[in-house]
Amino acid sequence: MQNSPYPHSPAALGQEKPSILFVDDEEDNLVVFRSMFRRHFKVFTAMSGEEGLRILNSEDISLVITDQRMPKMTGIQFLKNLPPSKDAIRIILTGYSDMDSALEAINHCQVYRYLLKPWDKEELKTIMEGAVEEHRQRRAHRERVSVSAAS
Repeated sequence: MQNSPYPHSPAALGQEKPSILFVDDEEDNLVVFRSMFRRHFKVFTAMSGEEGLRILNSEDISLVITDQRMPKMTGIQFLKNLPPSKDAIRIILTGYSDMDSALEAINHCQVYRYLLKPWDKEELKTIMEGAVEEHRQRRAHRERVSVSAAS
C-alpha cells in the first residue's frame, strides 16, 4: 500500500485482504464505497441491518461500517444486534451530526469512530486501515491470553 501508515497490514504484506462490511440504505453509497475500496479490502455491502447481520453470520468480518439513519433499523440498533462472538471493529458513518446518537454509539456499541458524510477517500482508507490493524492486534492478544490460560 503506497503511503500507508500501516505498512505491516495484511494487504500491504500481500496477505489476504481484510473483510469489511458496509451497511447503508442508499445503493449509490454502496456502489461508490465498493468501487473505492475493493482494491484494498474484501468489501461486503448490505442495504439494511437485517442483511448485514446475515452477512456477519456467514463471513469473518474485521470491520463494520454502518450508516446511522436507515429505515427499520438504525446503525446503533444494528450494532447492538451484533452477535457477542463477533469481534469486528465498528464505525458509524452518518450525514447528520446528532450528539445523542454519537454518545449512545460510543457508550453502548463499542464504536471505534463516529464519522460524518461525505467521506474523504484517503482519510477513510487510513481510518479503515487503523481499524483493521486494531482488530488484528486484539485477536492476537486474545490468542496469546487463550494460550497462556491453557498452559
